[in-house]
Amino acid sequence: MAETVKYDSKTTALITLDCQKGIVGMIPNCERIFKPADQVVDWARGKRIPVIHVGIGFRAGYPEVNPEHPTFSMIRSTGKFVIGSESAEFHDSIATKDNEIVVDSSFPRYQALGFIRHCHQRNCSLHCSAGLRS
Repeated sequence: MAETVKYDSKTTALITLDCQKGIVGMIPNCERIFKPADQVVDWARGKRIPVIHVGIGFRAGYPEVNPEHPTFSMIRSTGKFVIGSESAEFHDSIATKDNEIVVDSSFPRYQALGFIRHCHQRNCSLHCSAGLRS
């Protein structure tokens, strides 16, 4: 018999990772995750579980990108993932709502620190994640 897990909206958060329009265009067949992701995000919202969206985001001009970094310098040359640009927006199926937290980050360690900080502020001890890298 399947075990039923109960989630407390005061100590649980749903984390979406890199579900951005610019990433969707770079990963073949990734569109298939968005129907179930949409269902999970809607479920969390319905249960009043906070949804935290974590994604790649750079400031205009990419001042935080070292020209020698193999991945980020390549992104810099594309002009993508500038905060506020279409490529940095989250996929329409899980688009952010007014009350949701967005962590824009240019380096993975800062992504982790950003959403962990938000979760600690809510005393979250259980995290569920959905995304293109999870």
